[in-house]
Amino acid sequence: MWRNINSANVFSRHSRCSQQKLRFGVENIAYRQTEWVTTTMLKRMKLANSKAKLGLGLVVAVLASAIAPQGMLKAVQLADGTTVFDSPPRLVSFVTTRDHTNDKQATYYVTVNVLPEAGESLKTLQVSLIEGRFRFLDYQLDEIQVFQGDRGNQGDALAIESAQYDEATQTLTVRLAEAAAPGQLITFGLSPVRNPSRGGVYLFEVTATPEGDLPVAQRVGTGRLNIFRPDGNDPFD
Repeated sequence: MWRNINSANVFSRHSRCSQQKLRFGVENIAYRQTEWVTTTMLKRMKLANSKAKLGLGLVVAVLASAIAPQGMLKAVQLADGTTVFDSPPRLVSFVTTRDHTNDKQATYYVTVNVLPEAGESLKTLQVSLIEGRFRFLDYQLDEIQVFQGDRGNQGDALAIESAQYDEATQTLTVRLAEAAAPGQLITFGLSPVRNPSRGGVYLFEVTATPEGDLPVAQRVGTGRLNIFRPDGNDPFD
């Protein structure tokens, strides 16, 4: 027996099937778009995170260098052979035995602490007059002495390789024959030709340089001397 087929019903089923396929296609496209957007966002987030980590790493490296005096790093030697202190030596004291103007018997004692975490040995010390009313200070180079300990507790003497004075920059440079290893207290006894002829406050910048082929000088501290006239009067006032 032949069964009658209602064309309307066939069309209706075909239409519903087409609509379902179309809806599925649209949903599939929407899903793929969502998936693509999600994947892209994740990639961008990962890239941004990587850049952030890289930037943070650079910042940490810079900060680590900046706080090196706290002794948190190992010895620093750059690829080109440049050497620097992990923790620069620290100025303990800067004193004079005589504080009158024009005194020819004065000795300036500069004591520095080469910290145990310095990472490098101290080879050279520089003392520069940076402020004062009398700017033509000179030293007796052959009278310079260097020893372990401080003025009140002098230890073994350290040999000097060279001593030079630059009048243009008012800088005295003392180079040790053998670098002072970390963990030592070192004192430099400097003999000026005479104290300044004008009373007042005199500031000295002290820098230290480690041992190495390409050493970098680093600031140790600022010394301060008060110089007075014996009579209390200054003819330059």
